[in-house]
Amino acid sequence: MWSLFSIDIKYALEEHEQRRFCTSLVYMNFHFKIKWFYNTYCKQVTSFKDVIPEYPM
Repeated sequence: MWSLFSIDIKYALEEHEQRRFCTSLVYMNFHFKIKWFYNTYCKQVTSFKDVIPEYPM
């Protein structure tokens, strides 16, 4: 599920880079919430250890 979510986030962030639908503050809050979600729920899963998440790429 995280893999699909991170791909969606990656595409959304790429679209934001082109069109700037929201302010920088909203963008940064969104980024930090995703980072928190990953660190809280996904980072400890064995298949995601030592793997860079897709969304910041």
